[in-house]
Amino acid sequence: MFDRNLMSLKNHPAHWGTIPALILILLMPAQTFAANFSFWGIDTKYTLQGSYGAAWRLEDPSDRIINSSTDPEVPISDELKYPQSNNHDDGDRNFAKHDMVNNRVSLLGDIEFRWKNYGLLLRGDAFYDDVYANNKRNANTSPDTISTTQDHHNRFTDAADRFSGARARLLDAYVYGDFYFGDTMALQARLGRHIAAWG
Repeated sequence: MFDRNLMSLKNHPAHWGTIPALILILLMPAQTFAANFSFWGIDTKYTLQGSYGAAWRLEDPSDRIINSSTDPEVPISDELKYPQSNNHDDGDRNFAKHDMVNNRVSLLGDIEFRWKNYGLLLRGDAFYDDVYANNKRNANTSPDTISTTQDHHNRFTDAADRFSGARARLLDAYVYGDFYFGDTMALQARLGRHIAAWG
């Protein structure tokens, strides 16, 4: 599948840049595994879903982004100005033509234990993207225009590693109870970490 939309891939989450490139995306359909069993009167069920995605950049970085002019409204000599692109070109410089921009494996799983009207649910997700993990090198060849604080201009930052390289999260962890009042009223109470849905 081809996607001509602009893609934000700045190496610092607070200053993501825009890559005006044609992106080739390869997606493996999500594979889901699920099972139910009972042990000592406790009903247990779990699901585990895994997916893989890969994407490549198919065009060169755009000069309109990485080599823009200085700001004419700044009232100083042009010799003292920096190009406006210095503030937003890192994301474009980080990937050369045919570089991978994603190489990600993702997992989402949950397990639920239930006894009579009471239960415990745990849910979490994790991913690993080989493009960004472990402060990988990138294609940036312009140390004078880098606008982040990493030690090497051609490596992704610690923040990029944390948010785009690899992460595991506990999404839900709660106990619950179902209570019934007659034939028309029911109440479920939860205690712990969970998503509150309103409406």
